[in-house]
Amino acid sequence: MNMKAISFLKPLPITDADSLIDVEVDRPSPQPRDLLVEIRAISVNPVDTKIRGGGGPHKSNETNTILLRIA
Repeated sequence: MNMKAISFLKPLPITDADSLIDVEVDRPSPQPRDLLVEIRAISVNPVDTKIRGGGGPHKSNETNTILLRIA
């Protein structure tokens, strides 16, 4: 089963049309020690802005970085 997600391929200014993209990804399957929860609201944290700006764990060899999964 697929779900929608918000992603980016590389850090771009938020005004760029390709700064955030909609993608379809596989719905995660919880393992025995995991929980799958439904999110009804989100917010932007300082870490989010740093990751979007090119800092943080984003690796240039990844195809995209998932910021938000939408059930």
